[in-house]
Amino acid sequence: MCNTCRPRPRRPQVGRHALHHAVQTREFAVDSSDANAIQYINNNAVNIRDSLSHAADQHISIKFYTTIDIEFHPITPDRELQETTAGFRTSPEILSSSKTADVSKILAAILAAIDNFNRRGFGWQITRVVHFSITFALYATGTRKYIYSNSKKNSIKKQ
Repeated sequence: MCNTCRPRPRRPQVGRHALHHAVQTREFAVDSSDANAIQYINNNAVNIRDSLSHAADQHISIKFYTTIDIEFHPITPDRELQETTAGFRTSPEILSSSKTADVSKILAAILAAIDNFNRRGFGWQITRVVHFSITFALYATGTRKYIYSNSKKNSIKKQ
């Protein structure tokens, strides 16, 4: 059989991986009056904090990120109507205690992404928030037993 026809072994899937494939997404309600990202996140701060706290209490340690889609319109001198939608995602963070759920870090990361977006072009103004969600999964770090067994093997090899 030639190399082209020969069946290939399956490649590992790249994408969302989590312990026991337990990726969960919590989507928040958005309506047409949500025209400011800061105000939207501050209005939903209690719900965001509760969602993260509940997940951290349930799973002991979670890894999460937030996603927000925002509709923009540019400021143009000829008053031409243009619109675009941009999606922003925060960097994944690990949360191991419900007491450390901090909405201000999420807000700061989103505002930094919006500022970076505006530095590139026309000076877009936010029209409205289109979508907001938190994606989280159970996160398990390496245990001391695992680290100890590896360091023991390495010390034996060095001798």
